[in-house]
Amino acid sequence: MTKRFPPNVIRYVIVFIIAGIWGKELFIPNYGKQILEYVQGCTSFQIDVITYTGIVLPLFFVILGGILADKYGRKLVWAIFLLLYGGCMFWLQILAPSGILTTFVPALTVAVFISLSFVFVSSPLAWLFDSEGNDGMKNAYGLLRILMGIFTLVILGIKFIGNADIFSQMTTEIGAISSLFVVIMGLWVLTFPENYGTRSISLPQIAQSGISQFLLGKILPLVVLQAVFIEISAWARVLSFFSFGEAFHLTPERINTFLSLEYVIAFLCTGIFLVFLRKIEYKKLIVYPLVCAVVFSVVMWFSPTPLVFFVLRGGITTFLAVEWVGLLIFVNDSITENRATTLSLFILFMTVVKLAGSHLIEPLFGLGWETLSLVSGGCLLGSLGILFLAVRIYHQRDTQ
Repeated sequence: MTKRFPPNVIRYVIVFIIAGIWGKELFIPNYGKQILEYVQGCTSFQIDVITYTGIVLPLFFVILGGILADKYGRKLVWAIFLLLYGGCMFWLQILAPSGILTTFVPALTVAVFISLSFVFVSSPLAWLFDSEGNDGMKNAYGLLRILMGIFTLVILGIKFIGNADIFSQMTTEIGAISSLFVVIMGLWVLTFPENYGTRSISLPQIAQSGISQFLLGKILPLVVLQAVFIEISAWARVLSFFSFGEAFHLTPERINTFLSLEYVIAFLCTGIFLVFLRKIEYKKLIVYPLVCAVVFSVVMWFSPTPLVFFVLRGGITTFLAVEWVGLLIFVNDSITENRATTLSLFILFMTVVKLAGSHLIEPLFGLGWETLSLVSGGCLLGSLGILFLAVRIYHQRDTQ
């Protein structure tokens, strides 16, 4: 047990579960939209400023965050990330009910500080991988998946017995307490073992090292390119889901039940597979799951009943969950030095792809669920071809 889950893996899992930032490692989330829920009386221009500040500002500084993590320590920068994020979210939860955030300047201030916290988003990944390697990352995310499956199942159980209103009545209190726990996690991270990139060289040299690895290594640009296909495929699956529901006249309650069970099964199956996977092979973690996802997407075209449709959807979700963790390990494994800086540049481009995704899907609107299933499968096939090439380049480099 200790060999599979050493102390650093357990630390990482605890922080990510409590901080609630799991699943946001490869892109910068936009909290500007969330802050807008508390804003009233602002002009359309001011609303746009708050919205875009939440995502554009960290794009300008995310590489700086990686450089600082490599120079001054990953755990230190990770702690700053959590303290900023937790403190601002607590501020948001406490001030929002008072009405203070209904004006432009306070709302913009919160957006600025929350977005700045995600400048340092690459430091936890760099800390974990340089501390425990690819096996440690595999086991950490396997354990995370299992715990997320259990938590989702518990929430389903609470809803089933009719006590879901308890949470809706205590939204502010739960948000404030959760934010304080994030701050506590930041203080705890300060006690973790430290690791660095290349501390002996200057900040510009670290930046040059990270940029060179990204641009000259071939693997990371290919991973960013395949993300375009993954993003379009994800949107196609979302649209096919709603189109299928309309075609078969499914009630919202039934759809939510199917979705919840889908995530529980996907989380648990992915976690168990990762934890008991003895040897990391990128064909097993990336290529084969994508092949299965492509096949399931094509078979969805023939789905005769809602049950078959959602079983196939669950399979695709599970395969892509495995592939996502495999990609996380693969990206880190392809970086040789100054990991946080190189990851920051990678996260920058992945975020741009995610932002552009919503502007690439206009031709998909109005299509039937059968066509959308084929579009999703075709995009996954494009991603598969690019990642197959990336894995091949990795193995060729590894044998040299």
